[in-house]
Amino acid sequence: MKISRIVVLLLLVSLFSCTKEVLKTKKTYTENAISGKVGILNVCIGKPLQAVLPLLDAAAFNGKMNKLSDQIIDAEREAILEYQVILGNKLVEEFSFEVLSSQRLSDLEGYQEVKNMFHQKESLLTENDNYPILIIGERDVVPFLFNKGKYIQYLTGDIDYSRVLLDICKKLELGGIAINVIHLNVQGVSTFGVAANARLNSSIFLFNDNGKLVGHTDAFSKINGIRGKEIADYQNLLDMYGELTSNALKDMKSND
Repeated sequence: MKISRIVVLLLLVSLFSCTKEVLKTKKTYTENAISGKVGILNVCIGKPLQAVLPLLDAAAFNGKMNKLSDQIIDAEREAILEYQVILGNKLVEEFSFEVLSSQRLSDLEGYQEVKNMFHQKESLLTENDNYPILIIGERDVVPFLFNKGKYIQYLTGDIDYSRVLLDICKKLELGGIAINVIHLNVQGVSTFGVAANARLNSSIFLFNDNGKLVGHTDAFSKINGIRGKEIADYQNLLDMYGELTSNALKDMKSND
């Protein structure tokens, strides 16, 4: 069945009940909660969050997206390098931290020992054929052990991982740690999988030198209506990171 451009446009318009950026701060950062240098331990792009329902419509759209998986992964690998710089600059702007990216962390005495001791390569595996690995920077450290690439679930779960972060801060003489986990999020698929809602999700976590969570904001970009056939659809989402990060950190900051 051939669907006209007018019908596609109507489908896209009908999808959008809320197109605004959404910011949800779960832990507000208070002044002086971190004292000293902040190391960006990792900035990570997880596998895309793809629609499940309606079953046939979601399968049709996901099929289009998965055909572009190699190009999406390449775009994410390129983006991750820029994201480290953006996050560092925005942390300086909002909190006046002295920030060390993973590139600068790797120059510190003790860094290689930390990476050898704590980095959990197996946690990066997703068990997904199209998006088999979490995307991180070459020098990033993911010090937690979790399954199927479920990083957000681990960080927000009941496991006490503060000791790991405390040990890393002590070995690298850091006052705190920043972690950022990002996902392409494609939901709200239209009939026949012709179009979908898509946005960029970003969760930023700040920890002090005791490994205690002192700041956490989940941010969701404005919705883009996409047909999903072109890599540009997904690149446009990845390009929203700068503004989204700036707004997320502003929202996390206490106004007291």
